[in-house]
Amino acid sequence: MRAKDMLIELANLIFLLLLVAFVIFYVVAGDRFELIQSVIKALMPLALFGIPFLIRMKMLRSEKRERAEEGSDEITIYLTYLDKFKSEIFAFSTGIIVYLVAFIGQLPDKTDMLQALIAFGVFFIWQNSLFRKQ
Repeated sequence: MRAKDMLIELANLIFLLLLVAFVIFYVVAGDRFELIQSVIKALMPLALFGIPFLIRMKMLRSEKRERAEEGSDEITIYLTYLDKFKSEIFAFSTGIIVYLVAFIGQLPDKTDMLQALIAFGVFFIWQNSLFRKQ
């Protein structure tokens, strides 16, 4: 591990310890246990995606570092037009699926439509930037 990485890890550790100490002091001294309970309930779905994302980013960072040391940090992928067609189907169906999920409990509203449009937009922009490089 390089010195720069060690300093970053140390700064992350210090920040985390200060944050935990502040939260404990804020909750215990202010008698705000209900607030913490509601925050934890609200953040549980985020942890479902956040923890695997952080683990994957850690793995990719070490892989990128290894590739950079080897001098081969580029990836070459050979795709067919069938792959591009499948990607188009996934891009358009993602928004539709997100919108259809809203029908499970109730009738969809404007917020559900906005979420579907955002999901579609993110996927579509990524797909266009990826296939524009051909």
